Amino acid sequence: QCTQRSQHQMIETLFSMMALHTDMTFSLYVSSQDMCNQEMCDLLRSKILAFRENNQAINLVFDVYDNGDITDFETIKNFLASIQHEDARIAIVDFGTGTFNFSHLLALNLAYFKMDPHLVKNIDTDVPSLKLLQGILSFAHALHVKTIVEDVHTKELFDLLVELGVDAFQGY
Repeated sequence: QCTQRSQHQMIETLFSMMALHTDMTFSLYVSSQDMCNQEMCDLLRSKILAFRENNQAINLVFDVYDNGDITDFETIKNFLASIQHEDARIAIVDFGTGTFNFSHLLALNLAYFKMDPHLVKNIDTDVPSLKLLQGILSFAHALHVKTIVEDVHTKELFDLLVELGVDAFQGY
């Protein structure tokens, strides 16, 4: 786990890179601990506000990592709402295997579901896995949430995911 100083340096570097590469979208993993850390939240908000004051696009997605220790959902919800207000987007990482429940998902107004690779690795041979993925995709699209599959490892899997309606991919 990063020290607070190294987290601050990482955030500084991230925003410097965003300023240099305005045509790219960047991701920042945040845990529930990060979102409950007031100093971290203040730093992120100030960086985003500085970008807005300079009329720079906020090409940042907060990848919310659900490490199973969510104890203060209201603080997390407030942090994410304030970040969205500043035009940053939110993705739930490893969607389908974490502890975020459906009522939490509805309250967060998410931009993306980043699906855990374990959900899709056998969809070509495992019918229940395929049906689960189809249900998640249907749910996401009904809410106008984009879907991303991580660790796509073959062209065949990529082609199948395109056919199923996945919006974006990481990997192959």
